[in-house]
Amino acid sequence: WQTNSDDVQFPMTHGWSGSVNEAVTFNSPTPTTTPEIDMMGCIRRNDNGVMVAIPFWLNYGTENPNPPFIFTYHTSTNNGTTWVTQTNAGSATGFPAGQQMAGFRFHRGIIQDADGTMYAPAHATWKVSGAYQAYRIMLMKSTNGGATWNYLSTIQYTPNLWYTEATIVRCKDGSILAVMRNGNNPLKYRRSPPGDNGVNWGAAAAALPGVPTNAGVDPYRELLPNGILTLSYGNNIIDQTPYHIDPKDSVMRHCMVAFSPDGNGTNWANIRETYTSVKGGTLGTKSSGYTSVFPLRTNRLMQVSDRALYNYYYPGTNEHPTPNPFSIWSKTIDLVLTYRNRIDL
Repeated sequence: WQTNSDDVQFPMTHGWSGSVNEAVTFNSPTPTTTPEIDMMGCIRRNDNGVMVAIPFWLNYGTENPNPPFIFTYHTSTNNGTTWVTQTNAGSATGFPAGQQMAGFRFHRGIIQDADGTMYAPAHATWKVSGAYQAYRIMLMKSTNGGATWNYLSTIQYTPNLWYTEATIVRCKDGSILAVMRNGNNPLKYRRSPPGDNGVNWGAAAAALPGVPTNAGVDPYRELLPNGILTLSYGNNIIDQTPYHIDPKDSVMRHCMVAFSPDGNGTNWANIRETYTSVKGGTLGTKSSGYTSVFPLRTNRLMQVSDRALYNYYYPGTNEHPTPNPFSIWSKTIDLVLTYRNRIDL
């Protein structure tokens, strides 16, 4: 985890904790041994056991940057206890010749195929006819363990709509499902068909079937070992306009989880609110709505998020209140299909 205001900034304050008993208990928080690692970015354990941490922000300004983008990333061979800094060893390239862009950022949700090929979502604004467009979602591909990332395709671009915070998952049928934030509008999705591997994308982005049409942020998915696809996200329940004016109520999000029984995201059901932010409450009673999920067993998963709504950290506020009211919360969820993996006693 890391602590910072909702700003593109570097470095951050961060730490980590591990569990060896299916998240029943965690060891004491420990600072990472590589302070400059960007915990906002994509972190994945590859099939060879090496963990790769790719930065969210590549530290490029917004004034006509030209790819390739060179960046530093980190690797670990001991479960994240120590990290090796790969200085200026990473690159994002392969974009159309001469294409300038601003604000390039990786996001969460790296997937890896059996042959080692990795795919990751990213977003940036492209400069066309002298002007920067709205953010678009792109798919990046790596065949060398996450060092070199090549532009593969644009997943979604719509003029005047800002698509960010995308995540991808390999579905049960082999398709790649991309779910993305659409400004302060409902989450949208697009799909690359089985066997296509992200080169082409189907019908125009649409709202997720079965998911309430409230504004969603930072979607994240996990295909559980039992074949059920999980969606975790935050939803805005108070409009963000005016932005950051009232840190108690101008932004407030609940945390949500939903499930697709067919493992393909065809439809989403059992939508649950897992954390309820409190309007007008005290510090530590709201969440940013930025969540994560991971499997513990075949039918069990854990969702984690925070009690630390980001706008409390903005200038003019007490950034480090004592005692600290902020924390990470977790919720364990058991989910099985009807009449499966249960004994009726």
